[in-house]
Amino acid sequence: MRVTPNFSSDAIAEYGGRPSSLSRQYRAWIALYALDANERPRADILRINEVTEADLDEFEASWLQLRCRPGGTLPTRLDLPPVVDSPTT
Repeated sequence: MRVTPNFSSDAIAEYGGRPSSLSRQYRAWIALYALDANERPRADILRINEVTEADLDEFEASWLQLRCRPGGTLPTRLDLPPVVDSPTT
């Protein structure tokens, strides 16, 4: 059985606009999933996830690694690329 995670921007919006405790890398990955789903305008997705185009560019390769896993498998903590985040986030 294939499990598809829900990275809906609506779910992020329900967070209430409070600052996210997620790293910039994770927020960029969520935004990339939302952009791939083409669920709302690009500017809205960037705003909701508090990321920039530069963030998307920086983390797109690691996001593609996550997407290219063998069918039906979910990553474990050990499979995830290391979180790379600057101290200014």
